[in-house]
Amino acid sequence: MSARESIVNAACSQRQQAKPLLLVLAVLTALLAFSLFYLEPQTPAYNIALIDIGVLALGFVLFGGTFWYCTRREMDEAETIGERYREDGREADDQ
Repeated sequence: MSARESIVNAACSQRQQAKPLLLVLAVLTALLAFSLFYLEPQTPAYNIALIDIGVLALGFVLFGGTFWYCTRREMDEAETIGERYREDGREADDQ
């Protein structure tokens, strides 16, 4: 097993923890959007909020992309298992 496969398997084994993390990122994004209405441009707080937008966007891309990839990978594996099941002819025996 290659190093890349090991990393992907480790990330995909934690796929269910991505859902709460994405929810937290969504709440933080909503709070940030609300606070942007009260911040004045060119202030230190506004600059920090802009950096925070970048961090939240990076989090969404990283964790959302990982969640999407692992879900797609799991669906492809299930489809492959289903194809093997139909090719063996066991499906006809089940009916």
